[in-house]
Amino acid sequence: MLRKKFLALAISAIAVSASIIASSAATVLVDENFDSGLGKMQGVQALVLAQDGYAYVSGRGADWHCVQVTGENAGVEVGKTYELKTAGKIDASQKVRDEAIVGFCIEHIKPDGSTGWKWLEVKAKAVAGGTFEVADTFFFDPDEMTTVNCIRIQTDNNEDIFEYYVDYFTLTEVDAAGAAPVVTDDSKDAPAPTTGNTAAATDPSKAANPETGVEGVAAVAGLAIVAAGAILFARKK
Repeated sequence: MLRKKFLALAISAIAVSASIIASSAATVLVDENFDSGLGKMQGVQALVLAQDGYAYVSGRGADWHCVQVTGENAGVEVGKTYELKTAGKIDASQKVRDEAIVGFCIEHIKPDGSTGWKWLEVKAKAVAGGTFEVADTFFFDPDEMTTVNCIRIQTDNNEDIFEYYVDYFTLTEVDAAGAAPVVTDDSKDAPAPTTGNTAAATDPSKAANPETGVEGVAAVAGLAIVAAGAILFARKK
């Protein structure tokens, strides 16, 4: 009975810790669904209107005439990693080439003071009468840029100036500490974890009660609770 109580406490504490860590590992900077206007977004050399829960982009004369968010409005900082997501649709009446795409393009200032443009790797194929969805994670490398001017949702060719609708745009700062661990080939050669009560092998006085196994479970619960408390304390600061 005692073992079950400690086990339940450990599981509860670990769950709380995981929840706190997950919530603190990512910060949403922009979350626009255009239900009540453009919010932090704006048009650049294009007519952009909030219409029926979309940002409707029209009047385009070039690929970069689109909807964007400035780096200042978004609160983007060079040297950090962000997740960018968007989705939208294109009317069937629009002229769309087979090669047309929609994606994220970042206008920035390079270390030498010149202006640069960086396309995120993930792009979506544009189809008349279809939808598109783009999601990618990007590190704003200080070796490549000093300032982020804007993040644009655009096409990549001046032949692709069709009208389109953006359903939503989210920009989330991703904490490196919350990233999934990277498994390398070297880990395959790592020794298998030792099983059993290793403390008892060197010091019999530390052996857990064979009937309850309380010591090991309590240790897990204690570590989980301490971790949760440390995280909460750090967040309050």
